[in-house]
This record gives sequence, structure tokens and C-alpha cells, in this order.
Amino acid sequence: MRVFETEGLRQVTGVLRAAPSMGRLVVVCGQNGWGKSEAVDRAPARDEALATRLATVRLEPYANSGRGFWGCIAWGLGVVVGRSDGAADLARQVAMRLEQTEQMLVLDHAEHLRPSSLAYLRHAIDLLGNLVVVGSLGLQATMAPDDALSARLRYRFDMPKVDEAELHKALGGEFCADWISEAHRAGWGAPDPRVVDQRASYGWNTVWGMVESERMRSLVRQRPTTDATADDARRVLKTLSARAA
Repeated sequence: MRVFETEGLRQVTGVLRAAPSMGRLVVVCGQNGWGKSEAVDRAPARDEALATRLATVRLEPYANSGRGFWGCIAWGLGVVVGRSDGAADLARQVAMRLEQTEQMLVLDHAEHLRPSSLAYLRHAIDLLGNLVVVGSLGLQATMAPDDALSARLRYRFDMPKVDEAELHKALGGEFCADWISEAHRAGWGAPDPRVVDQRASYGWNTVWGMVESERMRSLVRQRPTTDATADDARRVLKTLSARAA
């Protein structure tokens, strides 16, 4: 988990705060590793009102049948799922639980849903009144052709990436600023052509690999880690910085 605040974390909290008044469907999308799940998890700590208003459930790949979809949600809410409970029974139990707790359902990892499963999502919106769905860009592509779901959509928020300034804030005390900048640009697909030849070097691959790993795991830190790759990068960068000086 990140140990510093990012603009994306703050903005997702605002979206969740406003979601009940928007009604129907609110979607949070973004690349893998950009901190969507972390932002949802940390929102209650940022806003005390959300601590009792959110019921977050992480969808699993098996949530692509009626019983699998509602069973996954029911299990995530602590509802006892009986072997004989069908999709309709589970849907009613989920709705009753959320009505009793006066909570808003947030479905994370919704990219697991296939196009054939979007009917369950539409049913959930109609049954519950409002719903927040969180997922990667795959979710956005899956939902786009579904006109009935688009008609229920009230707001879509695109999670911003951790920008270079935020990366400097996390790593600037330890790492050479030029290499942080270069590794960040390469990690986001826009490398500086001046360093193309350096990518074949041990140092460049180590730095790039470290930043990519940190991005994908949402583990950009402001303190040393025990990760061997990061330790290797730290040694290489200190050497490069010394040479530059």
C-alpha cells in the first residue's frame, strides 16, 4: 500500500461520497495497479461518514452465472449461502442485508464480468437503486456495447495514474532524479529516445523493472523496502548518481 496520498486516492473518495446522490450506476475505471482498490479501501479512513455507508465486495471469476454473481456478493456481505439457495433467493437476501445496514454496495474487480453477465449487473442496479462498480479498462470495454447498462450509468470516473511529481515525492530522497524521471516515462510508455541504448544495460533494466513492479503492485514507497529488486536498483542508482557528480 502507498504510504503517501495521491490525487487519485483523494478523488475516488469524493466520488464515493457523492455516489448515493447520483443514484443508479457509478463506475470507477483505470489501469491495473493505479490504486483503484486501495482508494476504495482507504476511503472510510479519509471520510468517517463512508465507514458505515460502504459495503465493498470483490468479485471473483466465478461470478459469471446468476448464482455465482449473487453468491459472491452474499458471501462478501456475510450472508449465509445455503446449497439450495438460487440466484433469486440470494439477490433478495443481499437486498435485505443492504437495506438493514443502510449501506451502498461497491463491487470491486468487476473486470471479471463477461458480456453475458452484464444482465446480473443491470438487475443489481434495478434491485438496489444505486451501485458503484470498480474495475480495470477491460470493464470499460465490456460495458461499452451494452446500451441498457449505459442508460443506467450516471457517472464514470477515470482513475489518474501516479504522476512523476508523486513518484519524486516517494522516491526522491533515495534515487537520482534523472533516473526516476526516465524510469517513470518508460514505465508509462513514453521513454526518452536519448536513453534507448541504455536500456540494454543492467542498470537501466533494474531501474525500469523496479518502477514497473512498484506501479503494478501499487507499492510506491517513501522508505527503503526489503524487495531484492528495489535493493539492487538502490545500489545501481547510488553508483550512477556518484558518477554524475
